[in-house]
Amino acid sequence: MSYSLLNPEMEPQFNSGAVNPFQCLGEGGRLIKGQYFLFVAMCLIIVVLVSCFPFTGKIYGAWMAGIFSALIDYDRVPRTRCSQASSSATA
Repeated sequence: MSYSLLNPEMEPQFNSGAVNPFQCLGEGGRLIKGQYFLFVAMCLIIVVLVSCFPFTGKIYGAWMAGIFSALIDYDRVPRTRCSQASSSATA
């Protein structure tokens, strides 16, 4: 069933507690525990570049996608490099 403004007696169903945010944060912390400062450094470098240099904000999304792909690669192979974050920005 879906909620419709034309038929307001049908209410949406909510599943309270379906996602535990602290468990998600804990699993994410355990994922990058080995190279935490590398991922923090990648994020800081990207933020500094975007805020200091003109027109780098246009490829900010590609850099963020690079960080996420580095995280996914790190989940598969527990060793990552800083160049993986910039590979999607240049591709």
